[in-house]
Amino acid sequence: MKRKPMNLRTMTLIAILSALSAVLMVIYIPLPFAPTFLKFDIAEFPGPFAGFFIGPSVGVIVILLKNINKLSVTSVITWWIYKRIGNHLRSLTQSPNEKN
Repeated sequence: MKRKPMNLRTMTLIAILSALSAVLMVIYIPLPFAPTFLKFDIAEFPGPFAGFFIGPSVGVIVILLKNINKLSVTSVITWWIYKRIGNHLRSLTQSPNEKN
């Protein structure tokens, strides 16, 4: 199977969705009837959106860029790096094109 090269439209959508995801990382919505440490992370939406409509590899790239953006903004603390790696792995396992 021959791979198509990534065109300008796809690269632009990756940049827009990863920037949107990085901005949405600031917003945390507390869950009703749940402990205070549980929060709904709205920044997870652009990754699966890209995975559904553009392709799974693009969804992975968006999630990876979101985590790199967040890492570059905050101070480097060891437990935070492990949290971001765990977030990325969790996002990868929730693949939108998963076949049961």
